[in-house]
Amino acid sequence: MISDLGLSDIRPPRLGLNIRTTMFIVNCHFENAAMPVQIRHIQFVIAAADYGSFRRAALALGVQESAISRRIRELEERLGTTIFVRSSCGVRLTHAGMQFVQRGRKALAEICLAKTEVGAIGRGKTETLELGYSHHWHPDFYPI
Repeated sequence: MISDLGLSDIRPPRLGLNIRTTMFIVNCHFENAAMPVQIRHIQFVIAAADYGSFRRAALALGVQESAISRRIRELEERLGTTIFVRSSCGVRLTHAGMQFVQRGRKALAEICLAKTEVGAIGRGKTETLELGYSHHWHPDFYPI
C-alpha cells in the first residue's frame, strides 16, 4: 500500500490542474532520443500510486482505465524501466516508481505554484515589500 511506502504523508491535495486541458510537454533526453512527457503522464502515475489501482485512479480522474494503463505502459517503455508491479490486487510502486512519484509530485507542485503566481501577477494581486538593513545600526540612531 502507498502508506507503507511513506508517500501518503506527502500526497498533496488536488493541484487544480485540469487533466483534460493541460497539454504542456516536457522534453527529457535519454540517450540522444527525445521523450515527451505530458503532465497527464505524471498525474496518472501519481493517481495510480495513491489509489493502488489503475481502476480506482481512473474513477478519481474521470478517465478510462485503459487510458491510464496505456499511458503508463508507454512511459515505462520510454523510460526503459517498470514503474509499477501489477497484480490481481492492484499495483504497487517499484523503486524506480517511488523516485518518479517523488519527483513528479515536486514537478506538479512547482507547476501549480507557477500557475498561481502568474495568475496573481496577471490580476495585479502582487505586492512588494522592501526591507533595508544596515550593518551600522545603533540603538541611539533609532529612538523608540
